[in-house]
Amino acid sequence: MNNHKQHGITVASILIILVVLGFFFLSFLKLFPAYNEFFSVQSTMKGLATEEKISTMTRKQMWNALYNRFDINGISTPAYDDLYVEYNRETKMREISIYYEYRVPMFGNIDAIMTFDAPIEVPGN
Repeated sequence: MNNHKQHGITVASILIILVVLGFFFLSFLKLFPAYNEFFSVQSTMKGLATEEKISTMTRKQMWNALYNRFDINGISTPAYDDLYVEYNRETKMREISIYYEYRVPMFGNIDAIMTFDAPIEVPGN
């Protein structure tokens, strides 16, 4: 009588693990460019905060300064309508933000929609 117990993983289990890992790897490859661009947008916004006359700039002037930097860095997603400028009376600071959506086609008719917000605060005029 041979009571030998088998140990290990089956071929079907290995295939399931590979499919799951492949799904996450492919998702990472598709979503990474959106996050990479967002990190560039954040860096550009921090650079805008260091501008000398940021407190007196109009929204259009801010966009022109941002657009020039976006062009240099190859950033194409944010548009003029995504730039928000508000004045906070309590803190006497200008809140400048770029809020935009990024849509990535994933598989077939399934898309991933990501929203990004890159706010900065600068002294008001």
